[in-house]
Amino acid sequence: MLKLNKLFMKGITLIIAFGMICVSNSTEIFASESEPCTESSRTVYYNAYTQALQEAEETGSENEIEKTKNEFSDYVYDLQKNESDETLSNMGYNQQQINLIRQYDGSQDIIALFSGSVTITNKIENYKYNSSTKQTSADIAFTFTWNGTSAYNHKDVLAVAWSEGLYTNSKNIKITCTYKSNRNNTKISFSAPSSSPYIAKNVVGTGNQSAKFTFDKHYGSRMRLYSATGKVHVTKKAKVPEFSSYVSYGETKTNISPSFSVSIKNLSISISFKKNISEIASKRCYKKL
Repeated sequence: MLKLNKLFMKGITLIIAFGMICVSNSTEIFASESEPCTESSRTVYYNAYTQALQEAEETGSENEIEKTKNEFSDYVYDLQKNESDETLSNMGYNQQQINLIRQYDGSQDIIALFSGSVTITNKIENYKYNSSTKQTSADIAFTFTWNGTSAYNHKDVLAVAWSEGLYTNSKNIKITCTYKSNRNNTKISFSAPSSSPYIAKNVVGTGNQSAKFTFDKHYGSRMRLYSATGKVHVTKKAKVPEFSSYVSYGETKTNISPSFSVSIKNLSISISFKKNISEIASKRCYKKL
């Protein structure tokens, strides 16, 4: 069940979005075997308030539903009482949202205050075959960016998987996460694995054909996870004429160690997240030599 951490939630930036998605605890994603990338990025809309209410309703308890509504309502009252218009603007609220906060008396619909989005990219770069060394190589370049953030404060996970034929090792994967201040838009970045305990990278799965990146939602009490950029370099001592990759962002809703499983057959990729982890956004890519 969702618990709003006052220290963290006080600084959360949330924006109005024009849509939302429903997510499940376990997600399976399949990459097309022959359809190439047709878009450079994908934006998925997300609403923390709606998601929390859905979870409360799934318990079948009226007390849990009412408790969830009260927690979010109390958070809006806290903003109303303790934050100036300038601070709310720095936190990412637009003027319409600030007006809603100022006018809030407990009766208004507050869904618009808890909407955000995640933009994710997945590109196959430098895909080539060297006839002299008889080696195929490629880079899977990926990013994600939060426009707003969620109400959960647990470690999230980014799953990166690729088709059979190319492999990697821990030296060939990297990620840099950026945290953004809710007060003045100051940013701070950390790269795995050396500079921060907040993020980590691992090669996982059979044959080193997937990578797992985990990261904290917040750095301190006033900086939230904003974006990440990373790259996985893959190779094989053979000619690989076609190649696919899949990147998926999983949000952890309880205090667990985030994980996932991967199934790969030829160019088809499936990812299943552990229970209590929901897919927020995903993007696939396919290329031929």
